Amino acid sequence: MDPHATWKQMQEELMAENWETAIELAEALLEWIDGNGSPPLVGSKDLPYGWHRELARAGARYVLIAAGFEKIDAEAEVEEQTARESTEADDDAS
Repeated sequence: MDPHATWKQMQEELMAENWETAIELAEALLEWIDGNGSPPLVGSKDLPYGWHRELARAGARYVLIAAGFEKIDAEAEVEEQTARESTEADDDAS
């Protein structure tokens, strides 16, 4: 794995709200880092190794959290739309 390329692509997918791909990349990056793979550089190359490792892990976890909230928001929106349509149908039937 190229952690630098994965990190960059994960950020691009996050910004584009391509959640499925962003999740896959985040999970792959976490697995890589947690398996003692080298982290991508996050910030200045002069910062300690642990800095890059922890920020990369935090970034990947953020993607998973953001994707979860996005899914929750989308499901809530569908439920609200269904409720509105049901109310409108009831009003039309009256």
